[in-house]
Amino acid sequence: MAGDNTKTLVRMANQIADFFAPYSGEQCVSGVQTHIKKFWSPVMRRDLAAHIEHGGEGLRPAVIEAFHRMTQSQTASPTHKGVPSPSETGQMASDAG
Repeated sequence: MAGDNTKTLVRMANQIADFFAPYSGEQCVSGVQTHIKKFWSPVMRRDLAAHIEHGGEGLRPAVIEAFHRMTQSQTASPTHKGVPSPSETGQMASDAG
């Protein structure tokens, strides 16, 4: 594991996961994700994400899953969600002049 800052972030993240542990798996992961998104600074999230990218030593599985979901939601484009591409809809006739 990296330096003291990483150890502190791992401890804090695991405390959040421990708090939500009595809930179902989905509720636990969602609770961890929501808490970290609301209350952790971007620097804290970035540093913990880097730790996860390097194996996530010491982290509870719920923390790792929450970060994977956050990463997925950040890469998904809301403008493309549910909007069919032109190839899916076919060519549309235009009345433009």
